[in-house]
Amino acid sequence: MFDLTLHKRFWWSKGYLALTYGDTASGIPIIRLQSTCLFGTALHSIECDCKRQLNDAFRQIKKHGRGVVVYALEEEGKGNGLEDKIDSMLDKCGHPYLDSLYVLVDKRRYSGAARVLTELSVSKRIHVLTQNEEKCEALRKAGFVIL
Repeated sequence: MFDLTLHKRFWWSKGYLALTYGDTASGIPIIRLQSTCLFGTALHSIECDCKRQLNDAFRQIKKHGRGVVVYALEEEGKGNGLEDKIDSMLDKCGHPYLDSLYVLVDKRRYSGAARVLTELSVSKRIHVLTQNEEKCEALRKAGFVIL
């Protein structure tokens, strides 16, 4: 069973959920930094694979016996918010509501998620489920060694 904690001590964010499984202070836990995605995780959008990635992370962590999913509550639409994400999706579909190309700039920062792992006393040697180099760099800057 995963333990759930809410982390809202950061003035710049709406918070993070940490879903922890097993002893993450020792060994080499598996880490997943997950951004909010209403369309992918709740509405089963075919536009993204967020739900699959999240479910895969839970499965791999359980199989491995230890790990953390840090779920960033404010990062919908690459950190731009749900309204901007919907506008971007409408533009992508050619909806007449928008006059010009609406491209979302990635505003996400991962230092808060790395701080959550530090607050949880997670082992500094970790496996990370991502191909996003910005996530890895934030973890390295926080002192984590990615194996």
